Amino acid sequence: MTDNAGRIDPQAQSIGTGTSMTSGIAWNAVALAFMALAGIGLNVAIGRAYGPAALGTFNIAFALYIFFAQIATFGLHLSILRGVSTASTDGAERLATVVYRGLGLCVAVPVTVFALVLTPVVVGLFPAVPDIGHAWLVAAPGLFAFALNKYLLAVVNGLQHMRAFAMFQSFRYVLILGVVYWLYANGVPSVWLSAALSIAELVLCLAVVTYVLKILPRPSWKRVQRSEISQHLRFGARVMPSGLVAELNTRIDVLMVGALITDKAAGIYSIAALIFEAALQAVMVVRNNLNPRLGRAIAEGRREEMLGVSRTLALLLTPLLAGGAVVVWFSFPYVAPWIFPGSEFSEIQAPLFWLLIAVPLAGAPLCYGLVLSIAGFPFWQSVQMLVSLAVAIVLAVVLIPWLGISGAAIAMAVSTCMTGLLGIWLVRRLSGIRIFF
Repeated sequence: MTDNAGRIDPQAQSIGTGTSMTSGIAWNAVALAFMALAGIGLNVAIGRAYGPAALGTFNIAFALYIFFAQIATFGLHLSILRGVSTASTDGAERLATVVYRGLGLCVAVPVTVFALVLTPVVVGLFPAVPDIGHAWLVAAPGLFAFALNKYLLAVVNGLQHMRAFAMFQSFRYVLILGVVYWLYANGVPSVWLSAALSIAELVLCLAVVTYVLKILPRPSWKRVQRSEISQHLRFGARVMPSGLVAELNTRIDVLMVGALITDKAAGIYSIAALIFEAALQAVMVVRNNLNPRLGRAIAEGRREEMLGVSRTLALLLTPLLAGGAVVVWFSFPYVAPWIFPGSEFSEIQAPLFWLLIAVPLAGAPLCYGLVLSIAGFPFWQSVQMLVSLAVAIVLAVVLIPWLGISGAAIAMAVSTCMTGLLGIWLVRRLSGIRIFF
C-alpha cells in the first residue's frame, strides 16, 4: 500500500494502486487527444516556420529515431509491465526486485552509440536530404533517455498510477513543442530542430526517475537474480521484432519518399500521412473496445455471433468512414491555404486522395487487426505484419519513381487494405473463424 505521501510502504504485503479504472481511462483519453493535437500542431508549426524541406528532414529523422528506439527499449517495457502487474500484489520488496532486474539488461547506451556510428549510412540512404546527417546526430543522443522513460513509464502504468502516466506522456509533447518554439524564436537553423527530441526526453527522464524513486524503494542490486534477468531477456527478444515491424510499417512511406525523392517531397507527403493516421484513430478506438469482446467470443466458441457482429460493424462503420473521408477531401482545399500560406504545400491534395480512399476500404478489417494474436496465432500475426511491410516497400520502389508522392500514397493505401484482409483470411484458414465472409 502507499503512505500519505504516495510512497510504497516497504513492509506492506500488498501494494495498492493509485487510480480507478474509470479515472484512468478518462485521464488517458484526454492525454491521447492532447498528443494527437500536439503532433498535428508540431508538424504545422515546423511547416509554416521553416517550410516543407525542413519538415521532411525532421520527419525522416523522427522516423529513424522511433525505429532505433524500439531496439534500445528491447521490449523491456512490455516485460516490466507484465511483471509489475503481478508483483505489485506481493509487496514492495518483490516489486523492487522485478523493476531493478530489468534495468540490468538496459541496452540503450550501446544502441545509442551504434546509432551515432551509423550516421554515414543514414546519409548514404538519403542522398537527396542534405541535412539528414546533422539532424540525426542531434536526435540520436535522446535514444538512451527514451528507452529509460519507456521502461519506467511502464512501471508507472503497471502500478496503475494512470494520472501520472498520462501527464508524463503529455509532458513529452509539451517539451518538444517548447524546444521547437525556442529554436525558432532565437533564429536557430532548421537542422537543429530534431535536437528537440533529445532535449525533451532528457528533461522528461529527470522527472520520471524522480517520480519512480519516490514511489519505490531504493535500488538494491543484490536482489537481482540472474534467472530473473534472463526472463526479461527472453521476453524482450520475442516481442522486439514485432515492435520494430509495427513502427516501420507506419513510417515506411515517409522514409521511402525521403530516400527516393527529396526532403521537400517528404515534408509535403508527411502532412497527408498525418491526416491519414488521424482518420484511422477512429478505427483504433473501435478495435480497442472490440478486442476483449472478441477474445471472450473466441474462448467461448461463439463463432456465428462473431460473423454477425463483424458484418453489422462493416455496414455501420464503412459509410461513416467514407463520409468522413469525403468531408476531409472537399474541405481540405479551403482549409489548407489558411494553415499553410503560399503554394509550397499545394501538392498535398494528390497523395491525400489515395490515402483517404483506403480509410473506408480498410477501416472495418483493421478493427480485427489483432485477431490472429487473440485467436492464439502470434507467429502468424508477425507474418501478417512482415508481408504488409514488404508490399509497401516493393510498391513504393516501383511507384514513387513513376508517380512521385502519389505513388507512395498508393503503396501505403494498398498495403493498409491488404493488412486487414490478410489477417481475416489467415484466421479463417488457421482456425475456421469467419470474419465478414
